[in-house]
Amino acid sequence: MTLAATDLGRPGTGAFRYGGVLLAVGQLLVVAGVVGLARAGIAGTGWLAKLGLPAAGVGCLLICVAQLVMQFSVDVGEVIIGTGTPLTGLGMILAGAGVLRAGRWRGWRRFVPLACGLYVFVVLYPAEALTGAVSYPAIAGWYACWLLLGVALLDTEADWVTLPAMPGTGDG
Repeated sequence: MTLAATDLGRPGTGAFRYGGVLLAVGQLLVVAGVVGLARAGIAGTGWLAKLGLPAAGVGCLLICVAQLVMQFSVDVGEVIIGTGTPLTGLGMILAGAGVLRAGRWRGWRRFVPLACGLYVFVVLYPAEALTGAVSYPAIAGWYACWLLLGVALLDTEADWVTLPAMPGTGDG
């Protein structure tokens, strides 16, 4: 491991400052992905989308703010990120279920929003529990999930399905 890699987790170092700013910018791109998912209507119009997408969006914004706040107060930043991360995960699990229920995406795309949410609880938190510290490889993996969401949103016409509304669900 290089010195720069070990400095990522050490407050006050240049690597910590630059890494925090880069993560904040990256998190804004994640927010754009959540907004894109909402605007495309892929999660449907039911309660899963109405609850999940705003929760994920707020959670993502909290993570972005936390990355910037950590430059001044690591303790406060950790509290904010400790709220934003599970909120994002839960929101994307709900939105992912909405995507599956609405049936507007086929193929691999339909599972990506759910993967973005499940990753928090299946990979990210266990990796941090095992190492006792922030797991940068696990964080990189989470961003890879979000990158796949961006790719899926770029060409929705390829796997887009128009379905009639399902009675009583608000989805369709």
